Amino acid sequence: MILRPSRGLRARRSVFGRALSWVVVLAVVAAPVVPEAEGRVGRRPVQLDRLVGDLREAERAIVDAGRAAGVTVEPTPEQLAKRLVDGEYALAVGDAEAAAIIFLDLIEHHPDTPAGIQAVYDLGRALAQLGMTRWAAEVFSRNLADGRPRARMFHQRSVAALFDLRYLRRPPGFARQPGLSATPEARARLASLGLATAHGAPPEGPVGPADAGRLEKWATSFAPENRIPELAYAYGRYLYFEGRFAEAADELDRVGRPDVDSALAEFSDSGEMLRLAAAYFAAAALLGDGRDDEALERFARIAGGRVTHPRGRRITELSWMAVARIHHDAGRYAEAEAAYRHIGRDSPFFAEALYELAWTYLRGGRFDEAERALDLLLLHQPDSPLAAEIRQLRGKVKIQRKDYPGAEEEFLAMRRTFDELAGKLEGRLAQTEEATIYFAALLGDDMAHFTLDRVLPAGALPVAHGVGRLPQAERVARAAGELGEEIRRTREMLARMEEAVRARERARLFTDLGAHLSAVDVAERDVFGVLANLLLRVGARAGADIPSMTVEVERRLEAIDHPPGSRGRTRREVLERLQAMGRRVHHLRQQIQAYRAQAVAAERYYENTRRNQKIDHEGFLKQAADVRARIVELDEQAQAIEARLVRVETRLRYDDPLFEVRAAAKAAFRDWAQAVFARLAAKADPETKALWNRAIGLVAAAEASRQALDRAAAVRLKFAMRVLAEERANLDAYLAEFEKLQARTKDTVSTVLAAGYRDVVRELRTLVLRSEVGLLDVAWAMKEMEQKAVERLEQERTRNLQELDRLLEAGLEELER
Repeated sequence: MILRPSRGLRARRSVFGRALSWVVVLAVVAAPVVPEAEGRVGRRPVQLDRLVGDLREAERAIVDAGRAAGVTVEPTPEQLAKRLVDGEYALAVGDAEAAAIIFLDLIEHHPDTPAGIQAVYDLGRALAQLGMTRWAAEVFSRNLADGRPRARMFHQRSVAALFDLRYLRRPPGFARQPGLSATPEARARLASLGLATAHGAPPEGPVGPADAGRLEKWATSFAPENRIPELAYAYGRYLYFEGRFAEAADELDRVGRPDVDSALAEFSDSGEMLRLAAAYFAAAALLGDGRDDEALERFARIAGGRVTHPRGRRITELSWMAVARIHHDAGRYAEAEAAYRHIGRDSPFFAEALYELAWTYLRGGRFDEAERALDLLLLHQPDSPLAAEIRQLRGKVKIQRKDYPGAEEEFLAMRRTFDELAGKLEGRLAQTEEATIYFAALLGDDMAHFTLDRVLPAGALPVAHGVGRLPQAERVARAAGELGEEIRRTREMLARMEEAVRARERARLFTDLGAHLSAVDVAERDVFGVLANLLLRVGARAGADIPSMTVEVERRLEAIDHPPGSRGRTRREVLERLQAMGRRVHHLRQQIQAYRAQAVAAERYYENTRRNQKIDHEGFLKQAADVRARIVELDEQAQAIEARLVRVETRLRYDDPLFEVRAAAKAAFRDWAQAVFARLAAKADPETKALWNRAIGLVAAAEASRQALDRAAAVRLKFAMRVLAEERANLDAYLAEFEKLQARTKDTVSTVLAAGYRDVVRELRTLVLRSEVGLLDVAWAMKEMEQKAVERLEQERTRNLQELDRLLEAGLEELER
């Protein structure tokens, strides 16, 4: 049941599980690279004071690292509040996914803090924006089940959000889409077939009728004067879609009263925008309740407001459209025309207003103005799905104006254009199986960027967009392709994270621990330098072969800095080579894109010259499909190589492949140095001995600090590693399921495209037929005009004959007298 407390929030973490690993990603990006040795040490003896200073600095770095490894940092309430604000800002700018990641992290790790409590409501908002409506409903219900004072502050907002999930909001731009009401001829044709001609209610969400009834009790439990505007608006909207218009108008009036001038002033604040939207919805509710005069007055007041905010302007323009339509339906065409003229050229509703204005002129018998409006509309949107209807209507307007030559030329041009397009498309994919195979190859080649212009000429696209299945197939194909790309990118990112957390020195994954580990590395090298200089100092006092000892010291230190197997290259040089190889792979992918463009060009050239070619059409399409399949294989191979390079680069950056060799070189140097010093210790002074013992102790302390840092990193990574393991299993399952769905999607969409292709051809033939009907209308109108002229002549002749008869009779009467 929707309104029960959510028990599946943690189970659904798999959807955003990868998001929790972004913390690791940020650490990986910011982690320092292991520093290289900047030079050799131990060339000649140095003074003890300098060696003491080096040891003091090294000891400080090692001790600081050990202390940092034992510190556990918990975020303060101020830091959590700042993180909550970061999530709300991401949500405000439209990055709902990033916001959901932040809110989910606060809920799971800090559920009892003020930020964690508020994050429940905010997570529901983010999920609703992402289209995860069922999960969003559960999250809002969880907030309603929380009786803590901080949670109760968001109860009204959660109820409002759940009302919105009863009837889902339309996507942005829905009001700007020309509907059936904008094509009266199409509406008449549907009505003749007994089909619905009006848009129904918005799509229903996860909140069912029973849950909506409980929500009504929640809403009415708050006194009307205590309801926040968001709740009043959402409740009134729900009542409107339930058909309870009078109640909806009363509830919405609590938000945006029409007699409040401030509601029609500046709308830069979201609250003021809500009042304007509520006023518009209340006027629509009055119209639905049959109170047309009140609705007209409300719409007129909204339309006359001084609004500068872009969203507010859209509402005022919709209000002008409503005023114009009410006047049009009442037969007040002059008032309707005046209202339509308030929609400017920069408005997204300009095309629809212009089309309806043309019909208003037609209803009022002003045919010249109607033709000019249609001409302007074609100039404004020549590729509109309504272009064919507009041209048909323009021809009929010319018939009404008795411009028969112009009407005839209009219909002849339409018949010629549509006949050429239909002839070009007919026979191109005559066989259903042949078309399906070819479309499947097109879909397999970059499905994420598939568009209809890859299968249809530009002139047929407006007609294709009017065929409902084709735009839907295009959207499904692109959605499937984008999902596949997202899964691929996420798997690559997860592979990089797994390589990073498998590093031997995991402390480098965190900025603070990595900095301490790098400091320990530098300190350890300084200590080794001190040991080398102490050996040379003792050797000089003992009369040893200093040049030979110096060469041996440098050889052993070189084995630490550049172990055997590094081929003399530093880590940075190897990384740069890997990056250069990555750029070459990227260049190869660009070359593959060039091959794809060449394939498209070859297909277009063949289509344009097909009538002059002697190539087997079916064989050409089969070869084209094979070429596209090969391009897809090459692209997949390049992607696999690129992903492998990235993984190797990550492994090299955070996991030293010569770690064991370097550690063995350090141990060998330490053991050799201790053995040499033991032989020469009799010649060493007390200060040198003390300094030696201190340096040897720091070598052990450095190793202890390194292990402590690694344990601290392991504690931090414990949760992240568990999440990575879960997400690896989830992504593998998603990939297996997606591959099955992708194959089904490709088959289904290719079949729909083949059927839609034939529908476009039939629609073009229908437009040819309608153009011929228009020519018949012209001929019939001319015949009627001639018939009326003949009838007028006959009537005039009859009148003349009757007048002659009257005159003859009068003359005969006079003669008889």
